This record gives sequence, C-alpha cells and structure tokens, in this order.
Amino acid sequence: MNKIFGEVYERKTHREFLDFLRRILKKYRDEKLYIILDNLSSHKHKKVKEFLKKLNGRIEFVFLPTNASWLNKIEPDFKDIKRFAINGSNYKSIEEARKAIKKYINYKNKKLKENKKRKNLFEKINIFLN
Repeated sequence: MNKIFGEVYERKTHREFLDFLRRILKKYRDEKLYIILDNLSSHKHKKVKEFLKKLNGRIEFVFLPTNASWLNKIEPDFKDIKRFAINGSNYKSIEEARKAIKKYINYKNKKLKENKKRKNLFEKINIFLN
C-alpha cells in the first residue's frame, strides 16, 4: 500500500507510539501490518512488546539496522515535511504545526494515488501494444 498515515505528537514516548499503533489498527482493521521502524527506544519498550503479544501477530515490526535510515522508504518524506512544513516556520501552537504537516501528508497521498492511476494506465497501454 502506498499511502502515508501520520500523526503529530508533542513527545515520542511509548505512550504516544501505542496510541499511534491503535489508530493504525482502527484504520486497517482486516489487514496484517508490517511496520518498518528505526531503533528508537519507545519502539522497543516493554509495554509495546506486551501490546504486540496481545495482537497475536497482527502487527509485525521490521527494525532497520542502526545507522541505516536510508533503507526506510519514509525518510524522503520526513525530509520533505521538514522542508515544506517546518523549516522557517513560526507556528504559534502545536496545532498549527500539526495542520501544516497533515496538509503535506494529504498532498502526498493525493500524488501517490494519481501516480498509481497513471502507472495502471501505462501498464494497460503496454499490454495493449504488446
């Protein structure tokens, strides 16, 4: 699935991460999920591990090697979020920053959807020409 699902939190503790996981589970109710993660301590917290066990394999974490963020498909989007929504900004509240980041995510998802349609069209044309 080529879609960005994101939330903006003021902190990066296991509590926020668990909240994020619960939101993902609600959004993708019938799918097994593979989540690619860096080695942030909140991703490996005891309560996160307990939460995963209760899900009976519904979510599987895939940890990137240390210092290998370039392997993570989302990293270019983090760079773009910084460039388009954070750098040079002077937000008066976390809510303003959250809205700007969500605006980027919505824009990116729209572009991903358009690219998928375009790719499908090119595949159909290619099949027709062959």
